[in-house]
Amino acid sequence: MLELLTTLALIGIMAGVVMLSIDPVTQQQKGWDAKRKSDLGQVQRALEMYYQDYNRYPASGTFTFGSAWNPYMSMVPPDPHAKTYIYWVDATNFQSYALYANMERGKWDSQACAGGLACPNATARGVGNSCGGACNYGVSSSNIIP
Repeated sequence: MLELLTTLALIGIMAGVVMLSIDPVTQQQKGWDAKRKSDLGQVQRALEMYYQDYNRYPASGTFTFGSAWNPYMSMVPPDPHAKTYIYWVDATNFQSYALYANMERGKWDSQACAGGLACPNATARGVGNSCGGACNYGVSSSNIIP
């Protein structure tokens, strides 16, 4: 009986070490962040198709994340972890846009703005913390910086 308890204890300790080394929470956060980057890349391509058709980017409210935006996207992807994507467009001439998201691992992501803090331009555009946290990741039209 003692041998069985010792074996079970060793298996428990080894399982604990494996779980700590895998760090499932961090892996899930990395997955959500990768999905965010992929989603914003897809929306970015759809925005460029819209620009080719109309020689301008769409006004805010033209599409909704989580809904269809035909013919450009069958569904504009929502955030994978119940946060919010932000679409900002220069409403004076509709010639530039930015898309923002809140990265779970912002300060550990080399592509995050300002060391994981809100992107300076997102703050200047009035959307600094509207992403379900700091808007610390962005993509944009080629004529501006997110």
